[in-house]
Amino acid sequence: MVLDLDFGGKHLLAIASLSTAQIWDALLRRETERFIHKKRVNSVHFNKEGTLLATASLDGTGRIWDSRTGQEYHRLRHSKGVELALFSPDTTLIATVSANQAYIWDPRTGHKYHQLEHDDQVQDIQFSPDGQVLLPAPAAPPRSGVCRIRSRVRCVKVGI
Repeated sequence: MVLDLDFGGKHLLAIASLSTAQIWDALLRRETERFIHKKRVNSVHFNKEGTLLATASLDGTGRIWDSRTGQEYHRLRHSKGVELALFSPDTTLIATVSANQAYIWDPRTGHKYHQLEHDDQVQDIQFSPDGQVLLPAPAAPPRSGVCRIRSRVRCVKVGI
């Protein structure tokens, strides 16, 4: 089971081991929304306002949802299962991980900005607190990619 708590502290998100993500009202102890994928859901992440939810699934999609209504805004398509979907701190970008690739998307439009490929499986990805740097973590260094985000996305490979 994967969990994420919205920053308002009201909703607790729980993911079943199958293809469903759920939002629960922590005070009322009841489900308020349900989000369905075709295969197992691997990760969930609220934006900082708690209004959007990103999900990642083995069905080859990352999805962006309205956390209050359950409406799907965008489907971020990948050729393989998606392991992780993560909003940037200011919610202007979303990063996804699929196999040996990391992707950067615009959550407002679903447009893919960049694809960063690694020699090995990418296991994690994190934005810096200011949202200006994205660091994918491949399973086997020595090479990793760092994305510096300014007015446009620029990604470079660096040795570690």
